[in-house]
Amino acid sequence: MLTKQKTLSVVVLALVGIGIVVALPFLRDFVFGKEAQTLKSSLPYDPSEKAAQEVAIVAAMKVDTSRYERATDTRYIESLPISLIELEAAFRNRNGDRCEKLLAGELLANAEVHPVIPETSRTGISQRLTSRQPILSISLEVGEDDRKSLPKLSKSQILRFLDSSWLSLQARFFKNTETNEWQLHYRPIAAQASFSDSLRTQPYEPSVERTIEDVRGLGVFVSSQKYNADRLDLGQQSGADTGGASKLALDNGSTPKRGATKIEKQTAAWLFRYDQQHPGAKASIKEYEFIFVHIVPNSDKNSSEGLPWTTHLFCTTNQRQTLHYFSPESTKKLPHDAKSASLCAEVYFSRYGAGGLIPSQTVNRRIAINSDKKYSIAELAKSIDDQEFRGGWQSNVPKLLDTIIGGL
Repeated sequence: MLTKQKTLSVVVLALVGIGIVVALPFLRDFVFGKEAQTLKSSLPYDPSEKAAQEVAIVAAMKVDTSRYERATDTRYIESLPISLIELEAAFRNRNGDRCEKLLAGELLANAEVHPVIPETSRTGISQRLTSRQPILSISLEVGEDDRKSLPKLSKSQILRFLDSSWLSLQARFFKNTETNEWQLHYRPIAAQASFSDSLRTQPYEPSVERTIEDVRGLGVFVSSQKYNADRLDLGQQSGADTGGASKLALDNGSTPKRGATKIEKQTAAWLFRYDQQHPGAKASIKEYEFIFVHIVPNSDKNSSEGLPWTTHLFCTTNQRQTLHYFSPESTKKLPHDAKSASLCAEVYFSRYGAGGLIPSQTVNRRIAINSDKKYSIAELAKSIDDQEFRGGWQSNVPKLLDTIIGGL
């Protein structure tokens, strides 16, 4: 039998155990702090709410309204995802449509038209030509406060890399040599570049590769096909050779149709997801922004770079509440330092590799935009309502961008 002293010890231990179970959650919140929802787009902290949200995301992924045409390697969309559930579902669904990476050593800015390499084509169509254009530059910098947290052994190396490197996002175009028709591709291209070498792409750093994977192609707006009245036939109508592009195709064994080159207005939408953590916040949150590539046919067949269209670029910030416009002249400029890039992001490195020396994951603090103009999405949406556009701004993006280009 237990003695009174042993019995008392057992009772005390039991009470202490119960006290720990009851008090531990409150102690954890008091000592470590509970992850607060710092912005309206933050994910719920409560595990049950997170689980419910995950179920909703998985369900939304099954309702993918985009349409992929394998014959032309084109994905079409009619509208943008709006809610956080839809945005995350779209981001996950487009995992296979993340940025294509240019190999190190390639020409950074190369608008030349050349045949599609068969082994890299997802369609298997050999009778296609391709071209690409740099349209958006992104640089990174670390704020003074966050520099204190950089590893002492690699701090100078990290800062030198940030001062000398930038990321180039590019748009790709395909030409069907059977129909002589140009098509804007929906999937973005990315390259790491150096301010000291504006000719060739550079090897990728882990943190840059992670950023590249978070930019994904949503699709080309199907509504752009309704611009039949703006469709242009470029080149010589008499059946003469259309110039260097056709000659290049003939030299490589394909036999394009003689006649005019065809191009129509097209709008591609990209989705960029990143981690945002404001100074002083205890946790990062997922943010989603759009990038729009909008091409307009040129009536002058002798346009710059020899391509029959003009490229306009748009991107959103502030949780998709602000729309920024970059003119064709701005998209052609290559940055000479971090401050002159289209987007300059102040970041904090949240994860390191190589024994804690090389950054492998970044968290964004703030973004500076060097755009030509910016607009409130709410005001733009109101103007759409006034013009009786059906479906809201998210379903009328090509028309909205045309309105901006034409002058509000």
